[in-house]
Amino acid sequence: GEMTKKKKDHLSLTKIYERFTRFALANPDNASGDKFVAVVHPRGDGPRRIIEHSELQTASEENDTEGAPALADCSALQCYLRPREGRDELFRATLSDSENISVKVVKKWMRDGKGTLESFKVTTMNEDIVEELRSNAVKLKTHIEAAIAVKSKSSPSTHQSVMSLAADFVLDDNRQLWLCCVHDVVVTSSSSEDSD
Repeated sequence: GEMTKKKKDHLSLTKIYERFTRFALANPDNASGDKFVAVVHPRGDGPRRIIEHSELQTASEENDTEGAPALADCSALQCYLRPREGRDELFRATLSDSENISVKVVKKWMRDGKGTLESFKVTTMNEDIVEELRSNAVKLKTHIEAAIAVKSKSSPSTHQSVMSLAADFVLDDNRQLWLCCVHDVVVTSSSSEDSD
């Protein structure tokens, strides 16, 4: 995928509500069921929560008058993507170095915002997904390091590298993975003088 900066006039909560509703409810199974449209990532280490259509609509309407109190603790708002067959699970790829990448499933995360991390059996039916998760973890590490390098141009003698990270993905009904969240990123620094 590609990351782009949104135009300022597209950043209003009303525009976000319209866009998220259009995307999330394009899945007929979501549109005829719970009508979830967004995932709220709270400040700090609190649990994520899923909000449905009417709750985000109310928040967008309140935002014009009261500042959207329902989203007061929100550090990020993400469009909801229905997991494959409506399963309450995410896939987590944890990279501790480029050679050591574990893949587990986070079950029941929609219920309490955190879920439980469980192992699962790799079979011929899911080995392509596991490989893609591992590959995505390495790509994320590379992208994060590149972003850090661009940001720290003022200190070219220091090299920063990602030692570990965890990334959560949703597997959709088309067996496509979607990045949800990157967390537990550990970055170390070393100066070029250290290697002399």
